[in-house]
Amino acid sequence: MTPPSGHKEKRDARRAVLAAEADHLSSLTLPQLAAEVMATGFTDVPRYDENERAYPVFARLISRLAPEDIGPLDGEVHSRFAELVREGLQVLEHASLVCGPISGSHHNYYTLTRLGRSALERGAVDRYLGGSSL
Repeated sequence: MTPPSGHKEKRDARRAVLAAEADHLSSLTLPQLAAEVMATGFTDVPRYDENERAYPVFARLISRLAPEDIGPLDGEVHSRFAELVREGLQVLEHASLVCGPISGSHHNYYTLTRLGRSALERGAVDRYLGGSSL
């Protein structure tokens, strides 16, 4: 009988990390979640008109929010992160900080608005979502 390779233990540990982060993000208020999606998903991306391919698509936003590599094969935990990203994006869109999805090159991209870029550059996304002005 061959000894276990440790792959199952590594996979289970990775899933536990992902589930714990999904639990943490689920406990945030919607404005806090939106600020987290903005900070992790839209930091260091060029303007849409400068490089369309560098702008995040929905799947990229999910992978940026997750602390480990994640994909559709991760089933339930992937669905949880997708739901969290959708909720965060909705808040950001209603606050006019992002717009999307914008179709291009077989994908749907999300872009920062001028207001969103300004809020992100100033580190003021959470304050803006909380009702303060820039």
